[in-house]
Amino acid sequence: MIRIPLLQTVEKTAIRPQAWVNGFATSLLISVRADARKRAAGIKSPLASYTALHPYFLKRGANELRLEYALDLSALAPDDAGPWHLECRVAAMNYITAKELGTIFAEEELLRLASPPLPKREESTQRKTLTGSFAWTEGPKWAWTKAKPIENTPKNRKSLEAAVGKVWNDLNGLAGRPVPPDFAAGTRASIQEFIQASELRGKPFTFLAELLETSSRLALPGDKSPEEFLRDREARRQSRRGQPTRDDEPSAHPEVTPLPDGKLPPRLALRKLEAIGALEMSLLGDGRLARLTGDGGQSVIQFVSNYHDGARGEPGETRLKCDLWFRKNAKDHWELDAIYPTLMAGLALSNSWPQELFELQPY
Repeated sequence: MIRIPLLQTVEKTAIRPQAWVNGFATSLLISVRADARKRAAGIKSPLASYTALHPYFLKRGANELRLEYALDLSALAPDDAGPWHLECRVAAMNYITAKELGTIFAEEELLRLASPPLPKREESTQRKTLTGSFAWTEGPKWAWTKAKPIENTPKNRKSLEAAVGKVWNDLNGLAGRPVPPDFAAGTRASIQEFIQASELRGKPFTFLAELLETSSRLALPGDKSPEEFLRDREARRQSRRGQPTRDDEPSAHPEVTPLPDGKLPPRLALRKLEAIGALEMSLLGDGRLARLTGDGGQSVIQFVSNYHDGARGEPGETRLKCDLWFRKNAKDHWELDAIYPTLMAGLALSNSWPQELFELQPY
């Protein structure tokens, strides 16, 4: 049996909440929406939605849950009278691997937070905060919990930008050549605790290997070569001639301009840092970890398609992306702490079973 921490939204109606656990935003996670009767597959307690917290977010001992919330008047019908309230709880699920779909897993409540009623008035649209603490006793004591506190200053942001730029250049420099074993080993050693946390449920953490292979081949594992992709795309189009066109059917692929050496462009390209907009620094992990993001919170590492292979044949599909989290060492230098996959961050599943959720998660 494995204890898995869940953040559950019991009631929110027209309230738009945001949540952080020890400074880690839960928007980084995949969530599951319950049905209209507040029944979630695999969970006995009635709730509106839930997410499984990453073990790396948690500390042995006291952990802080912070909620920010406000009433969204645009989500209300004219005859909605209210009042409304937000109710969330943290629970530990007693998860047993290899259990079949249909299993109801036991839970233990660790914390419950509830807002006061919000009437249908303008002041209810002002953001408010709820905080609470819950105990967690599972897993090791992560080194980030004792790392040097970081100040969000222009000097730190500039030096962090240089650290991020170095990782970007290192990955960009792998294109077209084998991944040096010492580079792979050094990167793995730097993020070892994050890997350990990601594997606590028994699922191997494969994202680092996927990232390095993608950087080297400029293609995801299992991708066809550009020539094979274009041939298959045209063959599928030809096979459907004379048949009704589906809404999701891609059109003919535009002509692809070869590179100066006559070869077709690779399937993917590493997006340049300047293309994601002005970089902003934010803190995580009780202010002991830092990251940079672009416009709209974009990840700094993004591999985008050179081909029209997105939904309905759309171009420029982002096919792999991740955040880089850094800590400060004793010499006040940045060290890579975690490589966090973000392609599915914020994804909301419709009443999936816990087993289905955990298969999608990178942990």
